[in-house]
Amino acid sequence: MKYSREVQIGGSLVLAALLFYVGQRFFRDLPLFAGTHSYITVAQDAAGIIPGNAVRINGVYVGSVTDVRINEGAAWVGFTVSTDVRLPHGTTAILGGFGFVGDVRLDLILGPPDTTYYAPGDIIPESPREDMLADLAAYAPALLAQLDSLLSGASSTFSATDALLSSPEGELRQSIHSVGATATALTDLLNAESAQIGATLEDVRTLAHALSALAADSLTTTVEELNRVIAQLQDNLTGLARTTAALNIFLERINSGHGTLGKLATDDQLYNSTAEAAAALRRLLEDFEQNPRKYLKDIRLVDIF
Repeated sequence: MKYSREVQIGGSLVLAALLFYVGQRFFRDLPLFAGTHSYITVAQDAAGIIPGNAVRINGVYVGSVTDVRINEGAAWVGFTVSTDVRLPHGTTAILGGFGFVGDVRLDLILGPPDTTYYAPGDIIPESPREDMLADLAAYAPALLAQLDSLLSGASSTFSATDALLSSPEGELRQSIHSVGATATALTDLLNAESAQIGATLEDVRTLAHALSALAADSLTTTVEELNRVIAQLQDNLTGLARTTAALNIFLERINSGHGTLGKLATDDQLYNSTAEAAAALRRLLEDFEQNPRKYLKDIRLVDIF
């Protein structure tokens, strides 16, 4: 199927226009198919801005400059921003940059968010800015005077230092010479006593090793002795526990009336009888001690043997 030459030319123009539009938005860091809103700012100095320069907010590209013209002695700069960017009242524009490196741009300083917003086509006022070159030119004489004074003072200081160093009788030169002589004497002393210093350090190192070994041995001995004491204490505690258990059983048997002591502890009649017998025996022994002839007069030595 063949197309006429006019249709081919028209399609080529449409395709070229589309590529131009897409390329322009791409190189300006703008959305390819999103819409834009147009605004104007009026400046006394356009600072070399031209159509195509970037429009930024906080360093982010949000649009581009579309038109720059002179109107009533002022520079009218038209620009667009993406539709998703709203400019609150209080927003100002700053035009500036370095034209010789192609970094001229339009920066927007947003106003407070809790207010109304500019409508497309409104004029965004220019932010007041200081002329850095003018300020530098104003301060240049004072800076140059201070720099000259500083250089003069430095020159005087260097001259005085050179005089002090070059004078054989100068205090600074003598002080440096004394410091050099002291350093030389100290070096000679260290060289002469290096062997003695080395031996002393070796003795200190040996003593440190000996003290470390002694401390380790003493600690080991102490720990072993402590372990033995703890083991002996454990054995004693075990024996005490066994003795306590046996004593508890013995006391329980006494309390329950088993054995002689148990009966004495629980049977009052037996206890009283035993007490009476003991008392009678004690009286008999006392009488025997007082009157032994009473009991021995009828006993003859032959009968005993």
